[in-house]
Amino acid sequence: MELAFLSKSEKLNGTLKSTPESFIVEEISSDGKIIEINKPFTQADSPPSQKYLHIALQKRNYSTDRALKMLAGRLHIGKKRFSFTGTKDKVALATQL
Repeated sequence: MELAFLSKSEKLNGTLKSTPESFIVEEISSDGKIIEINKPFTQADSPPSQKYLHIALQKRNYSTDRALKMLAGRLHIGKKRFSFTGTKDKVALATQL
């Protein structure tokens, strides 16, 4: 059975997001700094705070939830102790604050 198309254009062939590196997500901090892939996150990149520890997480093919569960387990603390700036795509190479 042939399905009808809304366009008379020929279909495009190709592969989208075949590897996590096909989709790179770099975090932009609240003060406009880009947290780049494979670049060290320094204290100068972190917002000034004496109350919280700010970290940049680089993850590949990990959901935000899975990454936080792994970190919490390794640190022997609850996952709810973390806050983050939104979820990122799982199938990606991403930085996250």
